[in-house]
Amino acid sequence: MKLNQTIALLIVSVSMLGCTESTDKRITVSYFNQTFPSDTAVVFAPGVVSTAQHEHSRIEFSKDGTQMYWAVIPINPKYETEGGAPFLGDQQNIWYSKIDNNEWANPTIFQFTKMSSGSSPAFSSDGSFFYYRTPKLDADPDIRPKPSQMWKVEFNNSEWGKPVKENNLISDVERKIYMSFCFVENRNLYFDYGGPDSTGKWWWDIYYSKFNGNGYLAPVKMGNGINDGEVDWCPWVAPDESYLIFSSHREDGFGSGDLMISYKVDDEWTEPMNMGPCVNTSTQERFPSVSPDGKYLFFARHMPETFSDIFWIDSKIIEELRLKE
Repeated sequence: MKLNQTIALLIVSVSMLGCTESTDKRITVSYFNQTFPSDTAVVFAPGVVSTAQHEHSRIEFSKDGTQMYWAVIPINPKYETEGGAPFLGDQQNIWYSKIDNNEWANPTIFQFTKMSSGSSPAFSSDGSFFYYRTPKLDADPDIRPKPSQMWKVEFNNSEWGKPVKENNLISDVERKIYMSFCFVENRNLYFDYGGPDSTGKWWWDIYYSKFNGNGYLAPVKMGNGINDGEVDWCPWVAPDESYLIFSSHREDGFGSGDLMISYKVDDEWTEPMNMGPCVNTSTQERFPSVSPDGKYLFFARHMPETFSDIFWIDSKIIEELRLKE
């Protein structure tokens, strides 16, 4: 074999070894010493992330995949023994974990919500800002849902800035709130918006706002069957806008709220598909998200004993359903 051919083969071999090593490192990152999920959703990190408290948001990952954030409503047994609700929805904290020595560390409360409430965690499209909601302190305490305030914190080289009020993305209207919002790579924004109607019946719909280079255009309600349920909320959109997963209350579903998926084809969203019995049950599923490496789908499911837990499943179900579509 000629010398230059030998060198070329060595270069290719080293490159392939480098790729294999990098992939193996990603695959072997420990998620709290759990067995990785397969074709059916299972509880994610029981006793660590899925606890006796009420997990109340999607798992939101940093853009580099090294941090995860989620909101938790504390359970107060006093209210249950007195015949009231065991938790108050206004009282929430955001928890987080980060990868340390190739495994996820034990969760702790996010620093900006230790002394106050915090919910709906979301990173900007480039990961440079972190957004979250708090109840408005000056709001009428008897109004439900309670008006909220969005906050923005700069995140630069693993250093946090100071939270500032963000009033330009989504505007609150009395008795209407947003539960989840999601930024994609081109900076478009997807979110849900709703509350009680004139009869007291609750509703939510999914909207999007296009980013035009200078700011966000007026929100547009999504069509193509995406908002055909009684409640359509908790949108999560793939960074490249190739698919949308959301929760919907529909008559032909498995229960009170199922995860649905819609794909973007030729710049149009397809009719939503139910994600099926490997994901959905007779109880409510909502708050979906997918890990940055694309390997796992996470979501919250209502549970009789623990109110709500986080579940996960191999994300190959997303491509399997795309083939059926």
